[in-house]
Amino acid sequence: MDCMRDVEIVLPVYNEGKILKKNVLEVKKFFDEHSKNFLIAIVDNGSTDHTYEIAESLQSEYSNIAAFRLKEKGRGRALRFRILNSSFSFVGYMDIDLSSNLSGLLRMYEELARGYDVVIGSRLLPGAEVQRSLIRRFLSTGYSFLVRWVLNLPYKDYQCGFKLFRREQILNLLSLIKNNNWFFDTELIYYAHNNKLRIKEVPVLWKERKRGKVRLIPTIVEDILGIVRLKLKNG
Repeated sequence: MDCMRDVEIVLPVYNEGKILKKNVLEVKKFFDEHSKNFLIAIVDNGSTDHTYEIAESLQSEYSNIAAFRLKEKGRGRALRFRILNSSFSFVGYMDIDLSSNLSGLLRMYEELARGYDVVIGSRLLPGAEVQRSLIRRFLSTGYSFLVRWVLNLPYKDYQCGFKLFRREQILNLLSLIKNNNWFFDTELIYYAHNNKLRIKEVPVLWKERKRGKVRLIPTIVEDILGIVRLKLKNG
């Protein structure tokens, strides 16, 4: 698949002023080469540094970059906002650190063109090439096992911030998703599966950035509580 069409990619950001411009322009370069009619949506959720000012300057310089600002923190909140308000047929998202190799978007779009509704980037499938710390590998594998066991789901990677989907198929799920942070991803997959959407998981090339912003212990607790909530609510 050489050319993607009608795609919006969402970049939820929080205090990313140091890397924002460089990485957004890298994403733009990729889309300039491989896409027609695209939008890069930068969604600042509660930053206290100069992230939004940089996003605004990029918006003023490039017609296919848009900047949005939410007062409240929450990666899931930022994603929900853009999915609801996008006018593009295909919407996806990625982390601003660009841990996932952008070339994976071509494979993901190709799967959508074949008829899938949701495509999940996976670091846990055979064929994935992953560079990350042992502790994060352990936690990711453990989380995958827990979700599959408790919620009876067949997929491997629920937390990878690299997904692409048909917007119209996702819209009705957003009212079901309660989490506004990192568990948003798991809920999205959970409800997509239970609503019988066509889901494809594809391996990605992943290189973990050294300066992580995820607070591990609070996130682990939030994820476990989220799994329990879904199990109790839906059996």
